[in-house]
Amino acid sequence: MKNILKILLLSILTYGCSGSEYQVEDELYNCLIQKYESNGIDITVFLDSLENHFIKNRILKDNSGASKLEFYKKLANGGELTIMEEYEITDSIARIKFAEQEIESCIKNKGFDSSTLNSSVYYRLKAEFKTVKEINLRNAAMCHVNVLTARDLEHPYFRAHMLSSYILLLERQGRFITK
Repeated sequence: MKNILKILLLSILTYGCSGSEYQVEDELYNCLIQKYESNGIDITVFLDSLENHFIKNRILKDNSGASKLEFYKKLANGGELTIMEEYEITDSIARIKFAEQEIESCIKNKGFDSSTLNSSVYYRLKAEFKTVKEINLRNAAMCHVNVLTARDLEHPYFRAHMLSSYILLLERQGRFITK
């Protein structure tokens, strides 16, 4: 009996204390926070406001991860970007760059081991993108659907990723309605 308890305790300590399953994404979000703070923007308030605007414009049903996953599924099935009224805070996304170069720099500075990186949801999504011959709206959405779960989309990093990438796509396609 004592041996079983020792094994159980050792298992809990070994696996239970290995850190968050979103270690990489937690750090990416911390880097994102720092990037926006250095530009005088509270990212949490910014994302809440943006998400509420998406709900108001019926891009999202609500602020759940399931709603964000449905958004990706709609695009993956040939849906189009919903035209949205221009919103005064969206210019911050284009102005504050947090793209591949900044993401890789953040990851490098944190010194993650290859096992942690390769098992992260971020790297699984990145690997999925490498399987696609042509990056377009439908294929990008399909990559998200193939890798991300509603629970993943509840994570602050993937929430920020979804909201900001949508704004960038709208800007690139000139799909904002100006007042």
